[in-house]
Amino acid sequence: MFDGHPFEKQLNILHEEIVSQIVDGKPLPNKYVYRKPWRRDGAMMAMVLEKTGRIGLIRDWILSLDDPFDRNNKGNEEPDNIGQSLYLLGCVADANHPSVKAFIDVAHEHMDSDGILTGLVDYGRHRVYAQKWLKLGLEKCGLDASWGVIPDEADDYDGIFWMDGSRDPSLASVTLNENYPYLTWAQWHKGGRIFSPNDIPAVSPMTWEAHASEADYEAIRPVDNRWADAKICYPHTWHAAEMFLLLYEL
Repeated sequence: MFDGHPFEKQLNILHEEIVSQIVDGKPLPNKYVYRKPWRRDGAMMAMVLEKTGRIGLIRDWILSLDDPFDRNNKGNEEPDNIGQSLYLLGCVADANHPSVKAFIDVAHEHMDSDGILTGLVDYGRHRVYAQKWLKLGLEKCGLDASWGVIPDEADDYDGIFWMDGSRDPSLASVTLNENYPYLTWAQWHKGGRIFSPNDIPAVSPMTWEAHASEADYEAIRPVDNRWADAKICYPHTWHAAEMFLLLYEL
């Protein structure tokens, strides 16, 4: 599929690791240890599927979205989900889809007096990250995003948001997070890290996640007892998407 690309072998494996985790049209982080899609992971998968012309694989699921939150982290309404849900809708529909207006109304309801989304992302205060996702989602739907104010404050999750074109060279050399490697790949992307094909072994599986609080690792035991014991799953679609999107650009 990626004939002539210097990372042809890696991209083919990563794309397959993403597509293989779509079950009944639903994009799962990993089909064994997760039973529901996550908007964050789903939006990153959608970026890949758009580039490869396979967004239709999750089109029906996207069009069925009627709640901007996935509520997967202990039932929390994570504010970044609003922008991710809008982004997903913008992949297959436009601003006329009824959920677009509904999700924007929810965004306003969850804003403080300064126009900043409230709530926790991954159990932390990541207001810059949530606001940037909101702007990206609005833009994807072809809407004015100027009212999505970006707060001037520190937010370590801003380091994993490279989709606005911002770059921070200091992130190019951060150490790989062995449990959540997608966070590091996003930082490397924002840092402008350069790889050569020999740096990335084209051996499947290439991606994983470990020790995630909401993953059911016992469910992967029939595949590999060692994975279950180590509380790790292979592959992982957010990881695959972040790797794909960086290597594809290179």
